[in-house]
Amino acid sequence: MKKRVSTFFIDFLLINLGLILTALSVIGFLVPGKLAAGGVSGIATITWYLFKIPIGTMMLIINIPLFIAGVKIFGKEYGVKGIYGIIMLSVYCHFLELSPWIVPLQEIAARNLLISTVYGGVIGGIGMGLVMSLGSNTGGTDITAQIFNKYFNIPLGTSLIIVDLLIILSSAITFGIEVMLYAYICLYITGKMINIIEEYMKEHYYPERFFILLTRVGKKA
Repeated sequence: MKKRVSTFFIDFLLINLGLILTALSVIGFLVPGKLAAGGVSGIATITWYLFKIPIGTMMLIINIPLFIAGVKIFGKEYGVKGIYGIIMLSVYCHFLELSPWIVPLQEIAARNLLISTVYGGVIGGIGMGLVMSLGSNTGGTDITAQIFNKYFNIPLGTSLIIVDLLIILSSAITFGIEVMLYAYICLYITGKMINIIEEYMKEHYYPERFFILLTRVGKKA
């Protein structure tokens, strides 16, 4: 029982860390750079510039039907972790949208597409890799990628790239071809980082070790 509680606790912390990193990638780098690098966040980026619909709100609206499909395929446990990831990512995105401290970061990202592309891809890939490796998701094409992974054994990052190509292609109409090309690079970086995190978690992630380490740190403090 104690082992199960400790595993759940560490999973919970890492999922939230992944969600925060993903939100930081979207609000801090992708949206300011107009990089619709696939996924629901890509669609939300396009709709924000066209209709000024808040990013977090739009992501939640799109994710609801996709989440229902994920529950039917992966079961109730997936549903619990999945709905938490979907809701909290929207919450974290909304919080960051309202946070004044992120404005300087957004200004830098808006001026430099390379910074937006690289940092958005790396940070987002790490965040999404953590979330998806632990059985949760950030919604949208994450769910579709997990379905591809389940039925066709395609790595999560690769599946994500395949699913997101059309979304990025459509962004050329709104933001232009140059931004679209950067978005493809960002998507590639994100996919590679997800694969790296996925493999690392499979080989080295032992929740009990993290729990023991945290317990020792707590006692010393």
